[in-house]
Amino acid sequence: MTSLQPQDMRVLLIEDAPATAAVLQLYLEEMGMPEAHWIESLEEAEALAPSIERGDFDVIVSDLILSDADASGFLNRVMAAGTRCQVLICSGDAERSRKMDLPAEAILAKPVSYEALSFAMARLGAKMTANC
Repeated sequence: MTSLQPQDMRVLLIEDAPATAAVLQLYLEEMGMPEAHWIESLEEAEALAPSIERGDFDVIVSDLILSDADASGFLNRVMAAGTRCQVLICSGDAERSRKMDLPAEAILAKPVSYEALSFAMARLGAKMTANC
C-alpha cells in the first residue's frame, strides 16, 4: 500500500503571521498539495471545528500561540472528538511545545525549513495510509 500522496491531502493551516503563512503555503504547494485553507485566529478555528470533526481535513498545520489565544486547548478538544486528522505544530518555542501534552504527530521549530516540513508531511501521509 502506498502512502497518502501530497496532492490528495486536505490541509488546514492555522497561523496568525501572514508572512509565515505565506511561506508555509508556498512550501505545501511546492510539495504538490492543493492550496491549504488558511485561518488566522482561534475564533476562526472554533468555527471550523464541526468541519474538522467531520473529516474535511487530513492535516492541521498549526502555530501554537495565536494572537487571540493558545491553540493547544482547541487542538486537544478536536482530537478528543475522534477525528482522524493529523496535527503538525510549527512553534517558535518547539522545546516548550514538546513538553506539553499535545495531540501532535510532529512539532517543528520556526522558522520551518522546506525539508523539515516535507519530511513531516511524508511521515503523516504514510501514517494516515497505515491507519486506513
